[in-house]
Amino acid sequence: MKEAIGRVETSSTILEGAARVWAEHPDATVGEIAAASGVGRATVYRHFPTREALVEALEGDAIHEVASRIEDTGRADASVPQVIQRLLRAFLVETDRFVVLTRPQTGPARSDREAEVDRLIGAPLRAVFQRGIDDGTFRRAFDAHVLSTSFVGMAIAAVDAGLPGRLGIDATSELVASLFLDGARRSKAKSKSKRPVAE
Repeated sequence: MKEAIGRVETSSTILEGAARVWAEHPDATVGEIAAASGVGRATVYRHFPTREALVEALEGDAIHEVASRIEDTGRADASVPQVIQRLLRAFLVETDRFVVLTRPQTGPARSDREAEVDRLIGAPLRAVFQRGIDDGTFRRAFDAHVLSTSFVGMAIAAVDAGLPGRLGIDATSELVASLFLDGARRSKAKSKSKRPVAE
């Protein structure tokens, strides 16, 4: 029993190291992943016999971790703007796995993997944005696919710009949510309130 638990923990450690390394260097070697995970190459190969097996396990782990975060944040008792900010925070907490998922899928199982990503991640995201369209949060000129794609793009841009490291996860999620929901332009009401009164 202890041996099985230890094996699962080691596998998890390797997958976390792989996500961390591959998020920045998708061509990283097994040796680099082993070093990032604090284990030897032989240990990596004992758990994942080939690089392809490691990639497949990493993608599967990333899908289910990010999908679980989406499920936890997308409850109907929260308003759509609240869900948007929670989703951003969830993505930023799982930055490495999130980045792995946004990379183009490769290999013979690509279409199956893309279908799984769409079912577990894409569809729940689109449901959030469709709810926002239906309740008037978003303009009806956009559809749920366009909104969800734009949302993911802004989250990726924030990660690429290093904002979570500079501002922190909470501040970054608030900033990106605000930009997505309201834009960067100052509202007319605020502009008028700041305008000096003529004497």
